[in-house]
Amino acid sequence: MVFQPGNRANPGGRPKEKKFTEALRIALNDEVDKDGQKVTKLRVIADRLIAEAMSGESWAIQQVMDRIDGKPAQAIVGGDEDDAPIRLEKIVREIVRAPDRKEDKEGDE
Repeated sequence: MVFQPGNRANPGGRPKEKKFTEALRIALNDEVDKDGQKVTKLRVIADRLIAEAMSGESWAIQQVMDRIDGKPAQAIVGGDEDDAPIRLEKIVREIVRAPDRKEDKEGDE
C-alpha cells in the first residue's frame, strides 16, 4: 500500500529493531536465587547500585540521582560566549525602541 499524503497513521515507518536492547531486557528479567528468594537480575543490579551509593561511591550516587531526577539540563552554547550578553542587550533595545510604542513617538518630536 502506498503512503497517502495527509495520512499520519505511521509517518516514521516501521520502528527500528533494537536486538541487543531486547536481549538485555530478556536477560535482566531472568530470575535468580538471592537469599532464598527469587528475584530478577535487574533487581540484583539495582540493589548493588544502591549499596555502592550508600557506601559513598560518588559515581553510584550520581547514577541514582540521574535515574530519579533525570540528568540536569545543559546550557546550549553557540558562537562566541563573550558577546552573547551584548547581542541579547541589542535585541532587547531594538524591541524596546519599536516604532509602535507610544513613548518613542513622543520622544521623537
